[in-house]
Amino acid sequence: MKLRQKGLNYIREARRRKCSNYPPEIILCHQSLSSFPTDSLYARWMRTCSLLDLTGNFISSLEFLSGFCCLKTLILDDNRLNSMFRCYQLDSLENLSVNKNEISNLPVFLNNVKCFFPQMVWLSMMNNPAAPSYFNGGSKMQHDDYRLYACFRLPHLTFLDCERITEDEVERAQKRYGAKGNTAMGV
Repeated sequence: MKLRQKGLNYIREARRRKCSNYPPEIILCHQSLSSFPTDSLYARWMRTCSLLDLTGNFISSLEFLSGFCCLKTLILDDNRLNSMFRCYQLDSLENLSVNKNEISNLPVFLNNVKCFFPQMVWLSMMNNPAAPSYFNGGSKMQHDDYRLYACFRLPHLTFLDCERITEDEVERAQKRYGAKGNTAMGV
């Protein structure tokens, strides 16, 4: 009941603070959840929710997203999501943050993102094994290759890890990965 009450109170507060034209946002951070609570209390908010923040939980599957038909932003930082997550297609999702998860296979993960979230424009996956950077022991060359591969696999993407994707990166990605049959990643 404590979890439900906290979540419901947050939804009510968000609705009070904002104009009634804004869709609700649901924030259930650090609640030890392994999935979204889909009981009747939350079911009515799922259809109109625009932002869902489940940071700091134990989420490994995204199958619960099937009821979120208007979701634009999904924050799943510090969870247990891996490269082969399960989900339903969610055409409305544009922003995905999966920092500090267990994503280790970039091609598989990006194929899932492309399949399940075809309108993705903003992706952050820092501090995952599949996203090499200075902060997790990756070299500059590995980080650049990761960015190019993500640009190539997700052509609608405009931001990756809080940095705008440049035209130069898009051109270099096309040259590197655009050759027919070249789907391997050099990282």
